[in-house]
Amino acid sequence: MPDIQGGYTERHDVAQLGMIADSRPHVISSFTYEGVAKTGFGLALMYGSIDNAVDIGGTVFAGLIVSTQVIDPAIATDQYAPNDSVGLMTKGSMWVKPTTIVANGDPVYFTLADGTIQNAAAAGRVLIDGAVFETSAAANALARVHLK
Repeated sequence: MPDIQGGYTERHDVAQLGMIADSRPHVISSFTYEGVAKTGFGLALMYGSIDNAVDIGGTVFAGLIVSTQVIDPAIATDQYAPNDSVGLMTKGSMWVKPTTIVANGDPVYFTLADGTIQNAAAAGRVLIDGAVFETSAAANALARVHLK
């Protein structure tokens, strides 16, 4: 009998914002999003004001928002609403859209006010310890980030 599948690739195709980027081990935890407005995939969230909750604008990094295919399309196709259960990646590789030009090997920062991702320190930005850009990209284009 011939092989049904003779092999597979380590990396997935470039896909969508917030998508898991490859088959390396990853850690994703569920939290309740306590924000007052919808939030998009691939952004950084911080621990919220109550247990097991996350929000934008906190002070301690909780993880990057993982995209999902199970949100009701009538509500949103690429965002979480307040009180939704969100998956946050704390280890692994994910596709994000940095707001700055990034290069392979750059450090990863996020802006406290909106959770956007960058590669340089500035007022209101926090370094994600151990995170690195694994691909180069133009501003607002997909780039792969690895969280260690």
